[in-house]
Amino acid sequence: MFKTIHINANERVLVFKKGKFTKYLKAGKHYLFNSDAFFRYNVTGEFKTIVPVEMLLENEELKSELDIYKVADNELGFLYRDGNFSQVLSPGEYAFFNVLYKNSIVKFDISSTEVPENFPRYLFDKIDSKYYKKATVEPWQIARLYIDKKFVRMLNSGIYYFWNNGIDVKVDNMETRLTNIDMNGQEILTLDKIALRLNFSCEYKIVDFENFGIKIVNVKDNIYSAMQIALREYVGRYSLDELLENRDKIGDYAFERLKERESDFCVEFKSAAIKDIILPGDVKDILNTVVLAQKRAQANVITRREETASTRSLLNTARLIDENQTLAKLKELEYIKEIFANVSRIELNANSDLISQLTKIITNKPQNG
Repeated sequence: MFKTIHINANERVLVFKKGKFTKYLKAGKHYLFNSDAFFRYNVTGEFKTIVPVEMLLENEELKSELDIYKVADNELGFLYRDGNFSQVLSPGEYAFFNVLYKNSIVKFDISSTEVPENFPRYLFDKIDSKYYKKATVEPWQIARLYIDKKFVRMLNSGIYYFWNNGIDVKVDNMETRLTNIDMNGQEILTLDKIALRLNFSCEYKIVDFENFGIKIVNVKDNIYSAMQIALREYVGRYSLDELLENRDKIGDYAFERLKERESDFCVEFKSAAIKDIILPGDVKDILNTVVLAQKRAQANVITRREETASTRSLLNTARLIDENQTLAKLKELEYIKEIFANVSRIELNANSDLISQLTKIITNKPQNG
């Protein structure tokens, strides 16, 4: 007829008879009728019951050991136990035992999408991401904030959090650094119908962040098209020789044309220049032949010029020697010095003077045998 139950120090028991709550039991040994139903609870956790909590609070002992919290539809509750964060409470009614812990709750209104400044940011690392949206704006970026498809404000670099309350939030990041666009291998016909391939590059910086990408969709693609048009306009007006001669002017022209479109693109162009002009293989061979011929002609001119200068110098020297006997004598002695430097033995006799004998040795051809 009776049954015995043992309740631990961290437990509580609710007893029901014929579906009606009758007893609230604490730690110890208890006797119940066999017809009694009972439910055991751990006082460290949340108190959950199949019947409304209000029906149980008539028991003053149970009421004193429970903290009841209500979280409205436009709120999130943050439960703390002994001062430490425990869990997030979504809209609803909750009961927690206060036997072992001191409970407290902080509620935040989530009807406004942006998380308030006084919210502890460290909690985002502890709660489920289903409750919020996170947006990161890097140091080299700036962003547009849209709420329900409407522009709200600009966001500087930082980390931003928004409540996940069903309202659409979009953070559109944009570069504040210089952006480069390369055009490689663009084929264009010159005025003399030669197909060139150009490698071109331009740099720009966004200046109107609020309207960038709104006035014109796919800004990069449109800038690329503007580069193509500018290059075709310029290259098509000139022959190959003129283009090669004035290579830098190609980039200058394209840069000016791009500058005219800055307000459309919401950017400021910083530079534009030709990187390479690639010629067709046969044209390259012809140009190489022409350049080689020009260089050879220049080399021949330089050689003739040097030969003429050398001959003129010899003629002037001969004239001076012819007009000045002392200078002629000095030249003879200079030659003799050079000979002595290269000859190990010279035989002379006393029949004539030294200079005459040396001169004869220099001017005479060596005999065979």
